[in-house]
Amino acid sequence: KASAQNSANRANYKKERLHRTGSKPYRQVAWELGAKDGNEPSFLEMFRQTHKKDSEFVTPEIAQKKKSEMLWRKIHLFSKWRLLKRFSNQNLEVTSSDLEEE
Repeated sequence: KASAQNSANRANYKKERLHRTGSKPYRQVAWELGAKDGNEPSFLEMFRQTHKKDSEFVTPEIAQKKKSEMLWRKIHLFSKWRLLKRFSNQNLEVTSSDLEEE
């Protein structure tokens, strides 16, 4: 019964969430990637390490989509930061809520 339920769960699992770490927690992966030396890995490094099998992404189309989303998010936040910095140089008050995503 448990095996049948597990098979059904895997069949319904969203393919974009496939990872290859097995039972190893992400904190252990981060530790192995350099956190033990004080070099915390970036989100992209963690994603690459946990979603590849034999140097290939488990689902390449999803990996590309996630990479594009992360890039656009960084561009958006950087642009917003520069704009807010420009206003803050003019003695306008900038609060942390101004930096929140929309």
